[in-house]
Amino acid sequence: MAADTDMIIPSYIERTGGVLRMVPNFQARFYRDGGRFPGVNRGDGRPVDELGNFVDERWLFSITRIEQEGASGEDGLSTVADEDGSPLCTLDALVRAHADIMLGADYVAAHGGPGVAIFELLAKILDIGSRPDDRINCHIHPRKDEAYYYPPIRGQDDVYLAMGFFGGTRDRVRQCLEQAVSGERADSILHLQPHFRLKVGSGWHVYAGMPHSPVGYVFELQRPRDDFRLLQLYHRGQDKLFEPDLLLRGDDAVEAAMADIDWAMAESPYIWHLFHVEPERIEETSVAGVVEERWVFNPDRTRLWSGKEVVLEPGKTYTSREQGAYGLFVFTGKGTVAGLDVAAGDPERDELFVSHRAGTAGIEVTNTGDCPLVFYTFFPADVNTAPLLYDDQRFREWMAVTSIEPRGY
Repeated sequence: MAADTDMIIPSYIERTGGVLRMVPNFQARFYRDGGRFPGVNRGDGRPVDELGNFVDERWLFSITRIEQEGASGEDGLSTVADEDGSPLCTLDALVRAHADIMLGADYVAAHGGPGVAIFELLAKILDIGSRPDDRINCHIHPRKDEAYYYPPIRGQDDVYLAMGFFGGTRDRVRQCLEQAVSGERADSILHLQPHFRLKVGSGWHVYAGMPHSPVGYVFELQRPRDDFRLLQLYHRGQDKLFEPDLLLRGDDAVEAAMADIDWAMAESPYIWHLFHVEPERIEETSVAGVVEERWVFNPDRTRLWSGKEVVLEPGKTYTSREQGAYGLFVFTGKGTVAGLDVAAGDPERDELFVSHRAGTAGIEVTNTGDCPLVFYTFFPADVNTAPLLYDDQRFREWMAVTSIEPRGY
């Protein structure tokens, strides 16, 4: 792989107009896959390595290194493809070497300056098995939010997302954690979690410290860091017991885990109202019979990221103009984006990175197929902003007065 970005990339950016094709970036993790990455995973319950991992995640336009046993070096980082499809350099190296072009001078100045500013987003596709026993172990992210959107995909109906804990269960949660650390093959912590039935085409915002156990095929956005704390060490579906020292982390694992849980949110009886998200049509850029844009990760929820679903009708062309750099993933159909041939279901042709220069100038998108071209655009922190439904102070005030619902619901 070429490494001298100072010499190679400027001419490459000029040739491509700043719209860059990405090399597909699949990752093997510890939970069972659903077999919905064609030609990549099988969904047959057989691990792909001696560590018991499954190919169950695809990382999109990633500048984040993976944190797990056996990982090293540049594992997790996405790679930019040359015009012939061969690997050119990591997206992280490109962004750091040419931040003003890739991210925009104002964005760079506001996010640490040259050499520090990054594409502040980790976007994933999770392909989790659909059975209840396939769900990811109950876990939290102590220092980062994340969000889900379940796109309409063949074979996936409603999904059941485990989120939070029933009120008054803290002592039982502590007992479950003590059982886990002692090595018992028990997953009774799942019995303490409300399970919410989500229809496809909807999503969920997960705040830091919120216990959750997702399942199904889902887009996931989060801060660019790969960290978590498992609260459930025994996985019934795999009949596997994970190591306490590795996954509960720390000398006093139980107390550390209890302290990392945000109990005010986890035990709220209004979890659905607070965290469930429905797409919202973007009136300013949608044109009947041509293109429909919807927020699926709405900037009125967080400053950390945003994301759109775009549906372009067959034979139509429109110009996409945004406020900054973003990643683009083609979900259904085929067409061209800034002159590049794109097609859903082909990992070599379904993922692009759009630089600040190209995104703000506007790129032309054409549907060359006979069905709608559906793609998703994912933005890092602060590119799209809107008045938040509730900031932290108002959120806490509302949590203390549960007789009313939050604004917007």
